[in-house]
Amino acid sequence: MRIGLAALTVVVGAAMAVGIMMFTTPSASAQSFDFANCALVVTVGVACPNTDSGKDVITWKDTTGSFQAVTRGLTGIAGLPADLYIKRGATDPGPETGLGLAKNPPDFEITSADLLTIDLSKIGETLTSADITIESVQLGEGFTACLGTDPAKLGSTDCQTFTSPIGAAKDVHFGSDINTDPVISVTATAGDVLLASGVDVAIASVPEPGSIALLGTALVGLMFVRRRQSA
Repeated sequence: MRIGLAALTVVVGAAMAVGIMMFTTPSASAQSFDFANCALVVTVGVACPNTDSGKDVITWKDTTGSFQAVTRGLTGIAGLPADLYIKRGATDPGPETGLGLAKNPPDFEITSADLLTIDLSKIGETLTSADITIESVQLGEGFTACLGTDPAKLGSTDCQTFTSPIGAAKDVHFGSDINTDPVISVTATAGDVLLASGVDVAIASVPEPGSIALLGTALVGLMFVRRRQSA
């Protein structure tokens, strides 16, 4: 009987260790929003691509169809609405793909008088990081990207500014602050820039039901062992 109880204790302990580990060190899943893919637009009535979208606020689904993000175009500090412009292989001076503003022909990009925001709060999960790419083909251009909570303003958290000369695409990484400040805002500091393609978001995974059941079974088993030993 002692050997059986000892073996059961080992099994229960191992099960509890696995269950607790899954609770304390959850893995993260990556979700991607492609703002140049018209098939991922949720908002009805959006003209796309390479034309005035007709909308200053556009909701997108991610490439798996599980989550949503909201992009918004704004002009000036007063936060006036500005229609978004979805580029797909447009020429300026070479092929470009991404999200800009319709008010700025001929390249339809984001200037220092503009603001483009990405609101990730609709995802409704714990966010662990986010990555965007800003395209700036011409030398001498620059931009600022920040985190915040207001989708109509330039944020003030984890601001990252890149100045001339860029002359290429620049990847911008935001860490865990994205969870409490889930709005990414982008404005140019010189020239005009484009939000290339979209945004990649890392989401903390929740333990699946099977893991929860495993932990519950382990706890019940341990209680049984203790009762048998004390009897």
